[in-house]
Amino acid sequence: MLPETVELHAFDFYGYEAKGLFASNDMEEGAIVWYWDKATEPLETFTRQEIMIHEDCQKLTNFSYMVGDDTFASTLEPEKDACWYMNHSCDPNCWFDGNDQIVTKRPVKKGEQLCYDYACTESESSLHAGLVCQCGSINCRGKLKFDDWRNPKFIQANHGHLTDFIMKKYAENSWYDSRMELRYKTKTSLGLFCRQDTDCKIYAGETVLVFSGKIVHINEFLEPGAMTSRDYEMSLQIHKDLWQIPAWKETGDKIETSDYINHSCDPTCGMLDSVTVVAIRDISPGDEITIDYCMVNDGCNDQPSDNFLCNCGSFNCRREITTLDWQLPELQSRLGQYFAPFVKHLIENSPFADLVEMKAYRVMWCICRPFIEWFIVSKDFQRKVPQIATSERFGIATPPGKLCTWNTNVKKSTIDAFVLAKDKVVVWIHGASVGECLSALPLIQKLTQAPESCMTQHKVLLTTTTPSARALLQERLKSNPYAHCIFAPLDHAKYVQRFLSTWQPRAALWIESELWPNMITEASKTKIPMGLVNGRISTRSFYRWNSWYGRRLARHLVSQFSALTLCQSLEDLCRFQALGATSARFVGDLKFLSSKPAIDENTLKALKQTIQGRLVWVAVSTHEGEEDICVAAHTQILENDSNALLILIPRHPHRCKALAANFAATFPTKDAIGLRSRDTIPSPNTRVFIVDTIGETQLYFEAVSVVFVGGSLVDVGGHNILEPLRSGCTVLHGPYMSNFVSILSSLSTTSSTVIPVDEAHLSSKLTKQLKSQEIHRLVEDGTVPIQQAIWSEVDKFCHRIG
Repeated sequence: MLPETVELHAFDFYGYEAKGLFASNDMEEGAIVWYWDKATEPLETFTRQEIMIHEDCQKLTNFSYMVGDDTFASTLEPEKDACWYMNHSCDPNCWFDGNDQIVTKRPVKKGEQLCYDYACTESESSLHAGLVCQCGSINCRGKLKFDDWRNPKFIQANHGHLTDFIMKKYAENSWYDSRMELRYKTKTSLGLFCRQDTDCKIYAGETVLVFSGKIVHINEFLEPGAMTSRDYEMSLQIHKDLWQIPAWKETGDKIETSDYINHSCDPTCGMLDSVTVVAIRDISPGDEITIDYCMVNDGCNDQPSDNFLCNCGSFNCRREITTLDWQLPELQSRLGQYFAPFVKHLIENSPFADLVEMKAYRVMWCICRPFIEWFIVSKDFQRKVPQIATSERFGIATPPGKLCTWNTNVKKSTIDAFVLAKDKVVVWIHGASVGECLSALPLIQKLTQAPESCMTQHKVLLTTTTPSARALLQERLKSNPYAHCIFAPLDHAKYVQRFLSTWQPRAALWIESELWPNMITEASKTKIPMGLVNGRISTRSFYRWNSWYGRRLARHLVSQFSALTLCQSLEDLCRFQALGATSARFVGDLKFLSSKPAIDENTLKALKQTIQGRLVWVAVSTHEGEEDICVAAHTQILENDSNALLILIPRHPHRCKALAANFAATFPTKDAIGLRSRDTIPSPNTRVFIVDTIGETQLYFEAVSVVFVGGSLVDVGGHNILEPLRSGCTVLHGPYMSNFVSILSSLSTTSSTVIPVDEAHLSSKLTKQLKSQEIHRLVEDGTVPIQQAIWSEVDKFCHRIG
């Protein structure tokens, strides 16, 4: 509200028509220019976002002043209170007297424009920031940045005549960069952001803020009733035994601007020391200033507010944030250099073996150790496993040149070559049993191949837990001088330490789901890169690991695989991520890496010549009931092309003669039904050729373009579709493919032609594909993109080994 000595006039001083307040009479120093009647003039406030999206944004911007970091008083009806037209001057004749009135700073003559310095109400977040002042005074600052509140001389010159908001800003003990501002993220939560001005970019390595406050010892911090819940919430741990809490002010909000820095699992900033925050990367205007709270919390004072569900939405989001996240190797690897010094010290001196769950596991091992050892030794004795091989389970390595094997086909010279190849580092691969170890064979071949390959040549030590897997893999690897298989050590810290000390692996890979706590813990202590390949976790195991008693231990176990975590399926990916494996990825099953079986080229050439010019398809791994469906579909195909040929490969060869006799009634013509064991290759008259031999499936995949995979029209779970895909075939399958869900998920991202079909539409879809079979042969291997994706991830892992 204006007194009678002040009036509103239009003027042309700035080069355009404007309005301002003028003295209608001479005014003495301290005369009231404006006063706020709270009863009749309610103050309307807005956030920046609310103003920016308002339909009359420009008017709200012009008639605004700051009452908080992201709170602006404004109006859409300035004509109701002429004080909104009071202009800025760098040499003002008025200033604030409290928050409720403006008075003259010196005597003012009649007709003189009344102005105040906008810096008395504004910070760098002002909607007027960047305004070019045209007051024309000797002290004119030109472009207004509104960082004057940081200048002690400005505060001293205007002391007692600044708004509470500006005084609160100045009274803060902490410091933050002028390119930052505090504003609302949502209607109820605030955050620190890089100001949205083009010249406000913050560059990596620059200091963005420094925390300050009252330092309290842990004894005072934990004393009942000594701290409020707000103290705990806004506290900052700066040392193992010291916390910093806000030093409460008498003016304004009791929380400093720096205290509003939020958490993100993919932060823009980190800690330079215990109180200084620096930019990790370039921060563009509008980006939020965040840290990962794991950088400043060691978990020794576990308050409820320190454990929460994260909604940062970043790719690396851990979802559940705890006070022990600093122990996660993935975070140590990615953000370790930005941890507070006291957390770095803990990382260097305290492995996650200090977890209560880990201690409990080791105590149980100590109690049960005699019984476990007796059981293992007894079982190996019953299986006639040599004693020297059983000793491998206790981490006892055989001396060089005398590596144990009871498989006489494994030559001693091969073992010697492995041990004596000291110029090559050892990569340890662990698989539980036969299936896991066989899936690792392509990895072993890649890692141990000649140096001219894409990766450095290594030695591979494969460990397993079963005698059958050990014997089979020693046989499979006998021709590879740089790969060897032994028993894995039992999951006791002493045995694992002995194993690691003997073999000194430079990297470790786990296959599928072998999460042994001591084995993983001791390996992580050696600081070697660790990875999980073909990661799989069943529904039952997931619920057990994700329970209240297993969640923390599982979180730390899976996080050790920070170098590489490749999951077998999308479902497994979700489960591992839920357990804390933030770096987990899904690219495909290791089955994609298996090579094609060798075939006889002369037989393949003869087969291709025989079937040339005919529409030929293969039905492979069929079960009882599926052969009748396939023959019925083929009969419909023959109605359009009487020369079409079906090559039928039943899952169980002993059924082939009975099938041939059964189909003879459907095809009474001579030689219409052929048998591989009898006729060798199909004749021109053959309409159904039944393969009753073993090990020749690949021969027919190489000769045809369209393959139907059985076990999928009946509820068996399907069979392997990768073998025909590697030959460039179009693959059809029925609705029952539960055993190959992960493989189908992987193939959905490639150009491979995999077509689901039911019994009713089998004939029509086969006909469509057969008529375009020339196109299908253009693709040699439909699994190549997935193989390349898997190898790409493995290459990255190998580069870390050296």
